[in-house]
Amino acid sequence: ILCQGGLNHRDGTMTMSSTAQQRVQDMQELRRLQGLTTCAFAISTLQSGVKQLRADLEEDVAELHKLVKLSKQAEVQSLLERQLAAIEPHVLSEGESGNTEGGQAVRAPSDPPAVTSIAADARSVSLDVHDGSQTQPKGDTSDPQAQEQPALGPVRTSREERDVVKETMQGEHGPSSSDLDPLQWPVVQPHSVEPDAERLGWQPQTLPLRQIPRCAADSLTAKKLMLERRPVIITPNSHGGLVASAARKWDLDYLACNLKNVSCVVYRSDTRQFRYWDDTKNECGYAFGPEQRSEKLSLPIDEFRQLVREAAAQERALRKNGTESEAGLAGGKEAEVAGESDNGGERASWYYLQTSLVEGVDETLMRDFKDFDWSWLFQEQRRLGWGELTSNLLLVGQRGNVTPAHYDEQQNIFAQLCGVKRCVLFAPKDFVSLYPYPLHHPNDRQSQVDLYAPDLTRFPRFHEAQGFEAVLQPGELLYIPQYWWHHIENVDDECVSLNFWFRDQATTKQVTLPLSDTQHLAMRRNIEKLICASLGPSHMRSMMPLMLDANPPPQVAATRQEMRKLLTHVMPESATDDWLRELIESRYTEVDAPQPPGLV
Repeated sequence: ILCQGGLNHRDGTMTMSSTAQQRVQDMQELRRLQGLTTCAFAISTLQSGVKQLRADLEEDVAELHKLVKLSKQAEVQSLLERQLAAIEPHVLSEGESGNTEGGQAVRAPSDPPAVTSIAADARSVSLDVHDGSQTQPKGDTSDPQAQEQPALGPVRTSREERDVVKETMQGEHGPSSSDLDPLQWPVVQPHSVEPDAERLGWQPQTLPLRQIPRCAADSLTAKKLMLERRPVIITPNSHGGLVASAARKWDLDYLACNLKNVSCVVYRSDTRQFRYWDDTKNECGYAFGPEQRSEKLSLPIDEFRQLVREAAAQERALRKNGTESEAGLAGGKEAEVAGESDNGGERASWYYLQTSLVEGVDETLMRDFKDFDWSWLFQEQRRLGWGELTSNLLLVGQRGNVTPAHYDEQQNIFAQLCGVKRCVLFAPKDFVSLYPYPLHHPNDRQSQVDLYAPDLTRFPRFHEAQGFEAVLQPGELLYIPQYWWHHIENVDDECVSLNFWFRDQATTKQVTLPLSDTQHLAMRRNIEKLICASLGPSHMRSMMPLMLDANPPPQVAATRQEMRKLLTHVMPESATDDWLRELIESRYTEVDAPQPPGLV
């Protein structure tokens, strides 16, 4: 529970097993429970679970029948037929049971999926902080004769195994170990973006950036990377890709024509950095005044278009007159004092549109939205064991706009529609190098480090952070796994992107040591919650640093001892003090210092 975020679990979604045998068992159990309750809500929930499981089993059966016909190797064909014999009777019996809730597998919608308001953009990242890793079924070591039993014998029909069967039959080569290991990905060569835009991009001073792989949507490498929760740039397949109906089409003029009746959420900032903030999280009373947050506006898209084009014209004039400094482009703290215009006026404001596609969207744009390749997206959702699609967020920003390094608690398919966007990702293990704000700070989940002007005295481990670069072209997708940090820069003016956020409902039934990096990150959040519950929100800020003292006050000493005791369940006792030091050091000091404005 400690490593998976069992604390504060709120979404109530069902997590189903990935093997056919377990699906059959789960379905039988849900049927049994249906007969034990008269509550309409409970019955509806159980029926939804049965429907989901049966749809997955039907897909397993259909795929296995197809593979049996394609197979030319007797051994592979025999394996597939044994798997079919084990699960098909249960699909047929469910279909003949007279229950109408069985349904069919999810298909591309006749209407687009429901999209929720993004007022809860970063709040949409639920507080369920499980790491989401899944334990893959081990190789079958049972008696071959036992496999002939059709009902509940050992069955291995996960989608990953079907991909391996396809690979064997087709003579394809799967991804190599270097393809799957981020630290073996190629080093980014100079000028990975246009020369003029290079001035905008953050560049590390120590470890060179590495290139996130670029793979076709239907490639085995892309599928394996996503299964292992590694980032990947997904290029359009032969069918055109997820957002083919919008790529290079949804520019600002087109959006202005088709969002006339939408009051768009727009943020204004005095610098290029747009940092998310949520004042409702400030239980510990951090100083966080109006000057530290961006202004949230509600504007017609025509007015937004006028503002960003006037700002772009001013920026071009500044560059032409040679008055724009490198600091201003970088968007760091220097940007607040640099870049005054030649007439002595202040630098223009920066704007970022971030709005959801809901009421008031024109029919033409909705038709584009419906034409997305939803069948591919939902297929990946099921294959990877993700939960529901929670939201789509349309983003339109100026050249040089920056979203500072942060991580989300959901799975993200990030689609680039117009212009070029540069993303720098960091693995979950770089929690200790990126020094996120405290859990109860309004800037939770975001790095305190200004990448453009890092304070290495205060954040000495920042130079150890390993970045991974993705430069996205229109029509390309970037898979950003849950808990992976991402720092995002707009390379072009009027840069348009669209997010697809999914809940992650996978759980690990048994923790395997040593813990994964994502489990460590989830556990850090849970430990902070436990410490806050023990010390109280009003004392958290002042007492947290005292946990590092040799002789802390009695209440702090007791809390520290309890945390040590908990940690010994998943690590040696000798490692607990260093782990707590990494959790606290440079995160609970000086966090009231002024920061760049952020997003509401």
